[in-house]
Amino acid sequence: MQEELFQRVQQAGFRLTRARKEIVATFTEATRPLSAIELRLMLSSMPNKSTIYRELLFLMQQGIVVEVQLRPDITHYELAGQVHHHHLVCNRCDGVEDVVLGDDLHQLEAQIAIGKRFKVERHSLEFYGLCGKCQTAG
Repeated sequence: MQEELFQRVQQAGFRLTRARKEIVATFTEATRPLSAIELRLMLSSMPNKSTIYRELLFLMQQGIVVEVQLRPDITHYELAGQVHHHHLVCNRCDGVEDVVLGDDLHQLEAQIAIGKRFKVERHSLEFYGLCGKCQTAG
């Protein structure tokens, strides 16, 4: 998957810089959305936060990364084009886990379209609570 994303950048006529390679590689290995701060901590070779924000903006413009708003004060990012999913967010440890829901949401969107005459173009749904570890930690 990394190589395909690298090729997309190059085919669009842009340079594949070390920073872009490292950020894309980090996202392809990530198991959850990452904030710019987390990304900066994971990329020890890239301490400049303005570089990270500039590259995140570039990757969003190229459709490689999307914003995910899990908290009102921190924007997270994840790879675009994944299987449509939602997030479980732990209020205690800030852990995030992806969750794929069945067809119920598609049916609900159809009901909204008919009943409210509203065309849903996209939606966001996150669940906030306590993860298994935090529940047992008491």
